[in-house]
Amino acid sequence: RFTSTDGGATLDAGTEDVVLTLAQPFSNHNGGQAAFGPDGMLYVGFGDGGSANDPGDRAQDTRNLFGTIIRIDVDPLPY
Repeated sequence: RFTSTDGGATLDAGTEDVVLTLAQPFSNHNGGQAAFGPDGMLYVGFGDGGSANDPGDRAQDTRNLFGTIIRIDVDPLPY
């Protein structure tokens, strides 16, 4: 999250506030698409964590974020 004083035309890098991190075990299949939907929510896609054929079945494990698309309401502070 960043703060803008001009309606989003520029961002102040010094105001960075990390909302979520996900350590990637491999350097490929990491996804990373982020976009706002028509509902105003932020949607973020995560790949399966990498390597071939999803070793560890991360994308099949509903207890982690690998292989998912999450929806975040970015308005409440603190998140």
